[in-house]
Amino acid sequence: MNSANHQKSLQEGQVRLGIDVGGTFTDLVLVQDELISTMKVLSNPDNPRDSIKKGLRYFDIDDVDATVHGTTVATNAILERNGSRTALITTRGFRDVLHIGRQNRPDIYAVEPIKNAHVVHPEDCFGVEERVDRLGKVVVQLNQSDLDSIIEKMTTNQVETCAVSLLFSFLYPDHEQCIGAALKKAGMKHVSLSSQIMPEFREYERTSTVALNAYVAPVMADYLASVNEISSGTLWTVQSNGGILTTSEAMEEPVRTVLSGPAAGVVGARHMGKLSGFKDVLTFDMGGTSTDVCLCPGRLVKTNEGTIEDMPVSVSMIDVHTVGSGGGSVAGLDEAGVMRVGPRSAGAVPGPACYGLGGREATVTDANVVLGRIPMVSRIGDGHVKLDYERAAEAIDGLSDQIPELADIPNSRTRIMTARAIIDLANAQMEAALRLISVERGYDPRKFTLVAFGGAGPLHVCELAERLRISSVMVPKNPGVLSAFGALFSDHTREYSKTVMLPGEGPSEPFVLDLIEELSNRAFADFSSTREAVVCNYECDIRYKGQSFAIRVPFDGKDLFAAIDRFHLEHERQYTFKDLAMKTEIVSIRLIATVPTELIVAEDHVASKKLGAESLFELVAFADQQISTPVFNRANLVVGSEISGPAIILEDGCTVLVPPNWNCVVDEHLALLIRNRNLRSD
Repeated sequence: MNSANHQKSLQEGQVRLGIDVGGTFTDLVLVQDELISTMKVLSNPDNPRDSIKKGLRYFDIDDVDATVHGTTVATNAILERNGSRTALITTRGFRDVLHIGRQNRPDIYAVEPIKNAHVVHPEDCFGVEERVDRLGKVVVQLNQSDLDSIIEKMTTNQVETCAVSLLFSFLYPDHEQCIGAALKKAGMKHVSLSSQIMPEFREYERTSTVALNAYVAPVMADYLASVNEISSGTLWTVQSNGGILTTSEAMEEPVRTVLSGPAAGVVGARHMGKLSGFKDVLTFDMGGTSTDVCLCPGRLVKTNEGTIEDMPVSVSMIDVHTVGSGGGSVAGLDEAGVMRVGPRSAGAVPGPACYGLGGREATVTDANVVLGRIPMVSRIGDGHVKLDYERAAEAIDGLSDQIPELADIPNSRTRIMTARAIIDLANAQMEAALRLISVERGYDPRKFTLVAFGGAGPLHVCELAERLRISSVMVPKNPGVLSAFGALFSDHTREYSKTVMLPGEGPSEPFVLDLIEELSNRAFADFSSTREAVVCNYECDIRYKGQSFAIRVPFDGKDLFAAIDRFHLEHERQYTFKDLAMKTEIVSIRLIATVPTELIVAEDHVASKKLGAESLFELVAFADQQISTPVFNRANLVVGSEISGPAIILEDGCTVLVPPNWNCVVDEHLALLIRNRNLRSD
């Protein structure tokens, strides 16, 4: 692939636009001459391009050099099953690999477990006569007449796109390439080959990944073409590993964008954390529809074991965990009469009841309004949405009326009790997500700084930090649009990999060095126009012989034994033991090729202790009492400003809640550093 030749890398001095298309809001950040302008508009779920177009109208500028955007189009196409009809061609005898899967039961206690069907229908799966063995040697040549018959059946079925995943094609890709050429000759516009998308072992995961790529390719191509029409300059798309892709790359391999928006947020949060002196951070991105959390122990942690509705997506992605708790998450009673919050969301349409856009059900945002945590003067989105306390109260009261235990309690109390219960349930789900990525993976969250962003994140972050015994919280500048801002920090990145299955203790280095050269040559060919700027980093997937899964560790491209030593240490950290006498196996070699983006230069700020005077007080319900709480405008806070909780800090698109027993100070980068007075910082 040489598509990288057609787009220039992001450089300092360019006018850049960052966009994050979310389920509830679309965020935009414009950087021009080191001046930053932001905008937040309600998303259009039916046509994401419209929300982008609406946001662009607010910026008074004719030309943009580069637009970088994170998008949920590929993810939503899979979740909503509105991709294109897709066929699968695999080795004869393996046509049912997608529907057999791993035989896992998602709910082991269900009397009749329900397994989500794959996006490729069984009648569109075909087995072609060919066979390659585990060493990459051809056992049965590709049968051309058999292939012609399959193509004819696909035409009869009115298939729009095709995925090809043959057995051991990661060792011998020629048969897949021949099939791809035949499909293109027959008029198939979108063809995805597993030897290009994921040249690694595990046929089920590889086949699922390439099938999903084919399924969303036409949808993503139409979307990117439409966005390209309304955005001037070069268009880039954030991929799941935190890097960015050219438009042609994203069209060809859209499966790499399934975690696009959350990845941009992590990149932005980690960058802002480093600016403020925090190396180890937990990122907490709470938007309108969901919450994304990620652990960064001094680096971006990546994985190849993602899933969407139980369908494997084995491309490199930042290890982000998502839960269905957002500002728009709907609260209600289940069949047993137990209160639940999410994963269903009010989204942008009709939105929370307090938006006055037709929503009637109680949401997390409505609960925060009732509790006084979001003052009525708050600006929502582009400022055209005015908060309505009465509608929020009606929604909360409607839920209270359904709870028999509250029947004899005065309405003034039940409203607060119900709203508080909604917040507690949402917090419990987000706390579980934070524990999963930290405690359950061998990390102590108390040694990390919790970085909060998204429209709702700074409202909940201090309570979550207290539950996890985290003493330090950071809210960066412009937290409501940080994912759009993070997109502008993303580097142009492509990853290359190959399964090798080599003994760790054997004479493997000559083979690995040859493979490194092969992968590097591919990278330099793809980045030929910017070859001089390419930075190459390597990784190995290593496991103890006999294990099913491997651990990814850094590799300097030369010393395999040093990589194996790192594997032993990482295995001990994750699983509490290591065995230096046990044989190891090198599963895969990876190359990460990157053209770095010129970083945006932060403005200098003069230190001052001056505080902007609070404009009003709000009666806010905390755990056991209601407290008259001052409300500050963040725009009036300068470097060195100090605030003792309780306090509310307002800014466009976001509200920050500083509870009692917490102190807040503004650092030199205008980030809010919030610390618990009762917890000792280690």
